Amino acid sequence: MAAARAMQTAQRDREKAAFRAMKNYDCKEVEETAPAIVYSRDEEEIDELIGTLNGPLGFDLEWRPNFVKKGKEHKTATIQICDSRIIIVAQISALQRVPQNLKKVIEDKDIAKCGLNILNDGQKLYRDYGVVAKGLVELGTMASQADPSSNRFGRPSLGTLVGRYLKRNLLKGSVRMSNWEAQLDANQVKYAANDAYCGLALYNHFVALAEKNDRTLKPTQFTLNHDCVYFVTYGRG
Repeated sequence: MAAARAMQTAQRDREKAAFRAMKNYDCKEVEETAPAIVYSRDEEEIDELIGTLNGPLGFDLEWRPNFVKKGKEHKTATIQICDSRIIIVAQISALQRVPQNLKKVIEDKDIAKCGLNILNDGQKLYRDYGVVAKGLVELGTMASQADPSSNRFGRPSLGTLVGRYLKRNLLKGSVRMSNWEAQLDANQVKYAANDAYCGLALYNHFVALAEKNDRTLKPTQFTLNHDCVYFVTYGRG
């Protein structure tokens, strides 16, 4: 057991060193045609932009951290969602609600929304705004189906998946712990956009990897559709 843990630790250290040597992930540089990034605090604009999206979609949330021990968690401040052409960083803390078209997309079980530990995001959206998220694609489980070797070293972080499969270093740094309820600066918008877009990029990569490895993906095993009962019973665990 100790030997196995030592091997896992050594592998993670090697991966971290390799990631640091990689080019930093930048959603504006990874594709031949760079996606547009739109940051909005306007409900009508957000709903209009949402209508242009075609799934599958990258998906992520941000909220202001609470530095008080055992303090109340702040509500979701931004929802970032994207397809291959556009990344929308919607600052819903400025609206105090989720725009209607955005809510419809999040609650549509037939539109895949991709992310890591994405069930946690779905639970938080329900707690914060009553949005019942469906069609949530868990990238960690999807990775294990496309590439069984991904299970060897425990539960990966988003940065680990980006480094391992997209060969880029996903920077986090202090931006992650910044105030997501204030007017966002350029660094925050870029951070949010990168997190959403790399989720979509990983989804597409795993689809291609499964085909290359002659493996059949089983979406019912990595796509989560839950109703209100689930969230009320288990969402605060």
